[in-house]
Amino acid sequence: MEGRRLIPEDQLKVLITEVIQYPIVIYSSSIKNRGNHSLIELNLDNLENSFGSVSIGDCEKISRNLQSILEEKYPSDNYTLQVSSAGAERELKLPEDLQRFSHLPLRLHFNSNGIMKNEIVKVVQNMGEMIEVEVHSKRKPKEKKSTKYLLRLTDITKGNLYLDI
Repeated sequence: MEGRRLIPEDQLKVLITEVIQYPIVIYSSSIKNRGNHSLIELNLDNLENSFGSVSIGDCEKISRNLQSILEEKYPSDNYTLQVSSAGAERELKLPEDLQRFSHLPLRLHFNSNGIMKNEIVKVVQNMGEMIEVEVHSKRKPKEKKSTKYLLRLTDITKGNLYLDI
């Protein structure tokens, strides 16, 4: 029995550009081929939304349009298409997302004098190779000063948006 042809990743990226329009962009995409089945995952980002959020309607529209094109161009392929938002606590693309999301709390993983730390911070100022951050706290006693310090961008190993609820 002959195996089915699977959608080439480079062709998929071209097709995606046909169905996505600014301010919606691809945050991440992947194709996982298992035997004669492909799982196509698209995570979307909205560059004009302060949280990067896309609506369910945006996901549905892009999914329907891409599904239609895939059915036309690859009618015999066996695949599952999943289109979703990048998520409320998405991983940051470093260093560019530090500036973009500086108004939000961020969970940063960083090296501080050889010790790995993980803190919730807000970016106060971007200074090129360094950023000034303030430790984020929901409650700040009036008599206590905020804790601010400098981080080298090269010391930050990972970051995520932090949902402050």
